[in-house]
Amino acid sequence: MERKYLNEFDVICEGDSKCYSKVEIKEIFWKLFSTNIIHNIGTKIYKKSIINKNCIRFCEEFSIFEDAMFCMDALTAAETFYVSKDVFYTYNLQVNNGSLNHIYRKNYDKAMKLLYQKIFNFILIKDEYFYNNFLCYFIGALNNEFRRADNSYENFSHFINCVLRDREINEALQNAFFQNTSKYERRILENVLKGRFKRCYFKLKIKYIEGNIFQSKFYNLIFDSCYFVYKSLLLRWRNK
Repeated sequence: MERKYLNEFDVICEGDSKCYSKVEIKEIFWKLFSTNIIHNIGTKIYKKSIINKNCIRFCEEFSIFEDAMFCMDALTAAETFYVSKDVFYTYNLQVNNGSLNHIYRKNYDKAMKLLYQKIFNFILIKDEYFYNNFLCYFIGALNNEFRRADNSYENFSHFINCVLRDREINEALQNAFFQNTSKYERRILENVLKGRFKRCYFKLKIKYIEGNIFQSKFYNLIFDSCYFVYKSLLLRWRNK
């Protein structure tokens, strides 16, 4: 049996459960977005009449962010929203390198751009939260390139060149650079904007390899063995 982990998003929202207007939801949008309540399809109950009236459907062109796009369309169409602080269920997450979270997603960058267009259509403002979140997804798009069957530097540099030709993506990256980003993200972004694609490629490659090592069964075996030895020594020390 594989080890299972509880979802990190235990608390959905703070404060009392209440009904929000569209204006109020916009004010706390990024707070809800960061706790996975906005872009997760299973954290909401939808009124069927709103879905049918506005012809809201999943975008079958993409295999990434399609649930978040559906949610943003529903948010834009609705007028009121009820947010509950109660937890009705939890996810069981498994470490599995063969899962959808570890495979190559075609058109990741296009889906990312469309999602943020829908977010902007709802909140109607591009602030630091908008650009910083956009940056996180851009880093995700770069990491996605390493899941290709041929994750060569040539393909990686070609991908970045294509992305940077997009005016809206370039604008977001330029603005995100001046916001409160992490040191690692800032270096990646700086290398991209200055054309240091090879340096960026190897930084992400090392990060990708490290991630695979830490998620491997071999690492879990080492961790379990060390923990067993530690626990045995601790019990022996207590019994003395």
